[in-house]
Amino acid sequence: MLLALAGIVLVACSSQDSYDWLEGYWTSSEWQVTYELGEEDGVWTIRDGSSVLAQSAKLSTDKDKNIVLTDTDGMQFIIEKISDSQIHFQQVAAEGLQGRLPVRPLTRWMINIR
Repeated sequence: MLLALAGIVLVACSSQDSYDWLEGYWTSSEWQVTYELGEEDGVWTIRDGSSVLAQSAKLSTDKDKNIVLTDTDGMQFIIEKISDSQIHFQQVAAEGLQGRLPVRPLTRWMINIR
């Protein structure tokens, strides 16, 4: 009985997705940009130096299992995980606004330590 209960707890814990690997600094030498991604209490922020691109983004996934961070203004940031140290990052304007930046390959530059 105790083993069965432990197995259920293990399955329940392992089924939760962890996005800790996404937090930190991501850079592209080709685009000459570094983004800082951070999460606190389920709310994501994205910074480009002193500029805030998203301050209250919510995380979801799309049909292709990409990460989608959607800010309160409707701006979306689509992130495809290549590895723990490489992602593809695309910024898409809210519906009704023009703008879709090309996909940017980013490499982990430094882990954000709080």
